[in-house]
Amino acid sequence: MADVLKWIQELVGHTPGIVVVGSAVVGLLGFTSYLWSRPKPLSFGLDYDNQSFILQGGVRASRWTGQTGKLIEYLYDDAKTVYECFLRGRRITGDGKCLGTRSGPNREYEWMSYNQVFDKIQAFGSGLSQLGLNPGQKSILGIFAKNIPEWTIADMSCQMFSRISVALYETLGMDAVTYAINLCEISTIVCDTVQRAAALLNKATSIPSLKVIVLVEDITKELQDVAEAAGVTLVRFSDVEEMGKKDLQNPVTFQDLTPDDCHLSYLPLAHVYERANLVALLCHGSHVGYFSGDIKLLIDDLQALKPTYFPTVPRLLNKIRDKVISSAESSKVKSFFLNWALRSKLAEVNRGIIRRNSIWDKLIFGKVQELLGGRVKIVITGSAPLSQDVNNFIRCAFGCQVIEGYGQSECTTVITLQSPGDPVPGHVGGPIACNYVKLIDVAEMEYYAKDGIGEGEYIAPEKLETIYSHSKYVAQCFVDGNSLRSYCVAVVVPDPDVAQVWANNNNCPADIKQLCNNKNLKDTILKDMLDVGRKAELKGFEQVLDICLEPDSFSVESGLLTPTFKNRRPQLRKHFADKVAAIYAKFAE
Repeated sequence: MADVLKWIQELVGHTPGIVVVGSAVVGLLGFTSYLWSRPKPLSFGLDYDNQSFILQGGVRASRWTGQTGKLIEYLYDDAKTVYECFLRGRRITGDGKCLGTRSGPNREYEWMSYNQVFDKIQAFGSGLSQLGLNPGQKSILGIFAKNIPEWTIADMSCQMFSRISVALYETLGMDAVTYAINLCEISTIVCDTVQRAAALLNKATSIPSLKVIVLVEDITKELQDVAEAAGVTLVRFSDVEEMGKKDLQNPVTFQDLTPDDCHLSYLPLAHVYERANLVALLCHGSHVGYFSGDIKLLIDDLQALKPTYFPTVPRLLNKIRDKVISSAESSKVKSFFLNWALRSKLAEVNRGIIRRNSIWDKLIFGKVQELLGGRVKIVITGSAPLSQDVNNFIRCAFGCQVIEGYGQSECTTVITLQSPGDPVPGHVGGPIACNYVKLIDVAEMEYYAKDGIGEGEYIAPEKLETIYSHSKYVAQCFVDGNSLRSYCVAVVVPDPDVAQVWANNNNCPADIKQLCNNKNLKDTILKDMLDVGRKAELKGFEQVLDICLEPDSFSVESGLLTPTFKNRRPQLRKHFADKVAAIYAKFAE
């Protein structure tokens, strides 16, 4: 059988002229393989067309709560707090693998055990006490770092000693980070790099509460000088651990994943989504490896770690699907067999059959599955809708369940979630068993319960609009982020005076309406906006892909601005729907 499979693979890759023969052989092998394996649909005892029921007042409850609608408060009697979740994982895994990193490409992951991590958590938490951050709900630790073991150790030390951790997310900009620090009056902040510590110190005059920075990297003399001038104490993360070891304190506590499961932590730990993932994994004794820190090496990290559990966002799944499809399109033979394989597996997936041992997995999808390490059993996706095409592709190609959810940071991540085994894509499931759901109207923003749950966005459009307004060409700007697109676009009102100067220099009519139809002016404005964005250190995915020009200003009278002259997003989106749709249509393929 193995020799035949190898022959078929060579046939598909190198011999376009005998597709018919290959097709017949593959079909016969597929039928034989199906008879041998006899796959069975997943079944979890739930009617997927009836996943919630109505309580009094229009509130909906999950069927998983039973007929009473009584909410679930915890999964396990011995794991009622985040700290107890870690202790449970430590116990059931028998001191197995916990947190892992690797030093570069082509290197293996190196692991700390649950006991080693526990010791570090206790030592670091004890050391924080010696820095003046005593246990208790009034003690707040800021964490300003990428995904590394020290992030989780610092966070878990807060759980162990009843402190509060506050995640600081630099993508929102240093002004937002400064605002969060001042709002929470944070005195001690963990930083991973000299660069992030320097960014905080540059804002020190605007952060009166900042007293201590705990740095994972070595402290440079230049950074030390800046810190002393700002009156901020610098201390290494490892030194805090050593301080704690000399005076270990007892934890302050308040009286189906498995240890074999593994997760690559790359989504920002500053988001509650990733923190909830880690709590769930550690509670079950699973182990967590951290990505290398460079998103360009993510696939390499996945292939080295071989995770079984893969929380992600649609943007990444879209890229994976596009990469595979575009690769196959280079050959008519490859494209033919890929489409045949997808149709065949989709027929199984629609019946609830999820597997990685079909003939198509051996011939076609094996290499695709290796992109994520080859062991992924479940993909969890949130933050924005996942298109049905991509959902179906991931389920077929990777032979795993794909579960979509909807939630908010304010609600501790998840509110609704697809039930395991649900074969129908394109929805976010019913309420989870620990909360109710009720939709109400927000008429002033034109959000109505009858329209269902709103969609999220990848970017913070208000932030982009503020940055792009620094372009000399931009008088007003509306950035639109479509949840099913991997990019954003904008409607721009040009500054009439600057547009006039450009028109004179380029021998163009000065009429603003005519200028807004001038492609050269549009390209000039877009280039300048992108330059402004780069100087403001916008990430690539935050930058607009294209714009259209609008001659008429947004105004309070037109209903496009609030009385305080802020953009009214729902009204702008409706007003410019045709223009925005036209931009998206240009890049649909």
